[in-house]
Amino acid sequence: MLLVVSVTDTDGVPVGGLAVADFRIRATIVGAGGSLIEIASVGGGQQGDYVLNVVPVTYQGTQYTWAYGRYIFVFAVTRGGDQGQTVCAVFVH
Repeated sequence: MLLVVSVTDTDGVPVGGLAVADFRIRATIVGAGGSLIEIASVGGGQQGDYVLNVVPVTYQGTQYTWAYGRYIFVFAVTRGGDQGQTVCAVFVH
């Protein structure tokens, strides 16, 4: 699942140069069988806009998949003084 995230500093200036390690993601409300996720890659970064490739993970031998329904993600950016978070709702059909 590709999600677009825009990152700015406290003055509203776009933050560039972020990588996977600078983002944290957590699914707070999910369909059954799809809550364990990770960010596989981060693209873009031009003008502070990033494309996050969010994928289900394998946990204890089980490969999770996207289930039909609503997912609500919480994203956090943590890199030095560039910190913040946002909430994103996604529907899987």
